[in-house]
Amino acid sequence: MTQRSVLKTNGAHRLAAAVACSALGAVVAASADDDCSPSWADFEGPDRFVQDLLVHDDGSGPALFIAGNNSTLLGEFVNGAISKWDGQQLTPLLDQSGLGIDGQDVSRIAVFDSGNGPELFAAGRFWRAGSQPTSQGIAKWDGTGWEVIEDTSLPLPLTNSGSPGVRALLTHDDGTGESLYAFGGAPVTISVGPNEPYSVARWDGETWYPVSDPDGSGPFRRTYAGAAFDDGTGEALYVSGLSFQPEFDSVKIAKWDGVAWTVLPDPPGYTGFPTVEPNSLAVFDDGTGPRLFAGLAGLGGFDHSALAAWDGTAWEIITDQIDNRVRRLQVIDLGDGPVLAVLGDFGQIDGEGMGGLAAWDGANFSSFTDDGGTGVGGGFSTGALVWSLATFDAGGGTDLYLGGVFTSAGDIDVVGVAKWDLCLPGPCVADLEPDGILDLADITVFVTGFTSLDPVADLAEPIGTFDLADISVFVTAFSAGCP
Repeated sequence: MTQRSVLKTNGAHRLAAAVACSALGAVVAASADDDCSPSWADFEGPDRFVQDLLVHDDGSGPALFIAGNNSTLLGEFVNGAISKWDGQQLTPLLDQSGLGIDGQDVSRIAVFDSGNGPELFAAGRFWRAGSQPTSQGIAKWDGTGWEVIEDTSLPLPLTNSGSPGVRALLTHDDGTGESLYAFGGAPVTISVGPNEPYSVARWDGETWYPVSDPDGSGPFRRTYAGAAFDDGTGEALYVSGLSFQPEFDSVKIAKWDGVAWTVLPDPPGYTGFPTVEPNSLAVFDDGTGPRLFAGLAGLGGFDHSALAAWDGTAWEIITDQIDNRVRRLQVIDLGDGPVLAVLGDFGQIDGEGMGGLAAWDGANFSSFTDDGGTGVGGGFSTGALVWSLATFDAGGGTDLYLGGVFTSAGDIDVVGVAKWDLCLPGPCVADLEPDGILDLADITVFVTGFTSLDPVADLAEPIGTFDLADISVFVTAFSAGCP
């Protein structure tokens, strides 16, 4: 890198005197750009489908972690199913030997502190993480290498083929300390039989424990998702799943208070043997107070889905007009406050085109489409499938990233990851006062700092120099405004 020279005093004053005019002019110019409309943007990501997205700092800075079936990145073979995007480059998560996760796919990633600081945990159908084999499909990444999380004394949820079957991960404290919870189990096509106490299990950082009643039983044959919700009696873990035992009828949602399970009543219209998979949960305040939302996806030939909300006493069906399967619910802030994102492979909600992704604000569903009315599409089979969302600032402002099975976003060709430009500014570098407002006070701070060689005005690399690069950074940031 070329070293920048420190300006002489007279030159510094002349340049600093021009900063006020430059910054004020930038404000006027910026007003012409205020009509930015959210739209799809280019993102060159993995070459196959993506099942989960998560922002995490593994010691090398915040990054967007991308999990799925990613044996290739940017056309090159890689030995791993997880990669990370730091805003500059996309790299696979490989240990020092060049080994990553090897198997069919990674279905879910989560961050949990088991005593060594926050680490990334991965679950799915894989047989090796780094150089370590695994039969249970759970491993953690510490920033430089992989470690398998294995306890053969506890049979974690398996599919009927014997492969790892953990579908979701969640951190929660049920009164015994914060633990990592795993959800999964045998598919619903398996013959009727005993429920599995291990369809939900928790890991405290050293040992796996079944989440079961005092007699060792549990209400579920298979579990899909979990969420922490306070129904007015204290926060508890709510789990969605299915049962095959007469005493539980067909469990869809149950509450774990740290000691025993309580089965919730079925949502209206969804009683008896399951016609839906309750495969997604999220807690969201839609203006009526926090409620537990559940996505009820069709089973077999019953393809349409519903969205329901539980307030601790009763269910409300928000809509039962979702024309295909809901896969996941996520609460996300798109810049105007939290909304409930509904993800899946549906095309319409209440007759309106959505393309696998919709946002519920408590009153209406809205779609993610560009000016041409186009969202994500072109899935590998019948249509777009959206599995996960995450917001991430790669340096130019926060954007929304989608992970799933699709090959286009608007008129842009993508595979597995799509980027939605939220038109949000980046960090407010120019707010030097700071008060969240860019005005003459910030210009004064910069000019004074620049002429006195105060580090407050040293905004460009390398540290310790004051020249046109610093002025350029300030003026550019000033024109962008504060979020």
